[in-house]
Amino acid sequence: FSAGQILVCPPPAIFTLLNEADVSMKWGLASDACFFFVALAVTYVMGDFEIAQMKAKETLGKRVMGAQADGGDEEAVNLSNV
Repeated sequence: FSAGQILVCPPPAIFTLLNEADVSMKWGLASDACFFFVALAVTYVMGDFEIAQMKAKETLGKRVMGAQADGGDEEAVNLSNV
């Protein structure tokens, strides 16, 4: 499992557990909303996306799965659509 798949599991699991325990649907939806607020806070403090792209482009040749790993040209990789 990747980190994204692991982070996707808790909200529906908690919602399902609350639903099966006959807890009000309002509490189930509130538990999901808590995860959205945490994600919003993390996204807010993440920083500038363009700066992150520039830093990723600087280290592209150093990574195992970078553009040079398959013999391709580093200039051929377009990170602007990522």
